[in-house]
Amino acid sequence: MTNTADVNLTREKIQQLLAAVGSQSDTEEPQPEYTELSWKEPHSFNTHELEKIKAFLDQASDVIAQKFKSSCHFDFNITINSTAQCYADDFLAGIQSSDQKYYYLAFGTEPDICSSVLGMPMSTAICWINLLLQDAEADENTDRELSELEESFLLDVASIIIEAISEIYPNAELKIDEKVVHQQLPVAFESIEKMFKIDFAIEQIEAKKTSEAFLTLPCKLLNPVAGKPVDKNTVFSEDQVSQAMLEHLQNLPVSVCAQLGSAQLTFEEVMNLNPSDILLLDTKVDEPALLFVDEQGRFHCSLAQANGNFAVVITDVLLD
Repeated sequence: MTNTADVNLTREKIQQLLAAVGSQSDTEEPQPEYTELSWKEPHSFNTHELEKIKAFLDQASDVIAQKFKSSCHFDFNITINSTAQCYADDFLAGIQSSDQKYYYLAFGTEPDICSSVLGMPMSTAICWINLLLQDAEADENTDRELSELEESFLLDVASIIIEAISEIYPNAELKIDEKVVHQQLPVAFESIEKMFKIDFAIEQIEAKKTSEAFLTLPCKLLNPVAGKPVDKNTVFSEDQVSQAMLEHLQNLPVSVCAQLGSAQLTFEEVMNLNPSDILLLDTKVDEPALLFVDEQGRFHCSLAQANGNFAVVITDVLLD
């Protein structure tokens, strides 16, 4: 039989074993991959929801390319360069610190209420106008301002992108503003509003010309795309409000206390109380006890026992 004392590892034996075999493995184990989470960014969508958004954007890219081809008679590639979730403050700070001059087209899901923008650098605006006009000798100076006619052409081209997205946007049609705006953002964002920014590029394949732009929209506008519940401003009737309040009140916790009786003692008698002392209460054995609800006597009850616990049986309701 093995001696128990021989198989117990002492500190000395453990040190000898480590010295013999080495305390570290010759080959390093691979470290698990992880993504560092930044709390400075909103996290409105999880990985699965972001995959749905990516699939939606891939589909939108194909529709945009088709519509650009129909309008400009060239073949195009649409590439999503990056997507990011950000707070409106960070987005606005990025715009203000940029050296670029932008044209903006506002859009949204509600009539006359725009919540999103398509942003176009001046170089992109001129490129898109020239594509529409198919004018190889057009002025490409990015330091100038567009004429009203050029802005109307830019509106036509920019609207193609929003219309393409609207075609596949679930359960709603995107409304487009009536004009493009230079420099000043046409949408007022709340500072802590959660935004989703999409940077993309449009390449004219034959001429190998690439123009870049971005879409910025509230994260909640992508909820139906990501498969999340859609926030709606529901108006409730008075009966619905009353019923909701009643249901809430019915679930509030209430303190219930059973009182067998009471006794009046002097301070000296209280100070002299010892274990096994007996106090006579003012309630007889066959009299009902009082059940208090939030310190108010509401019921008469008799003592009972259930499942090994003290219990009371309601015998009478006390009226106010």
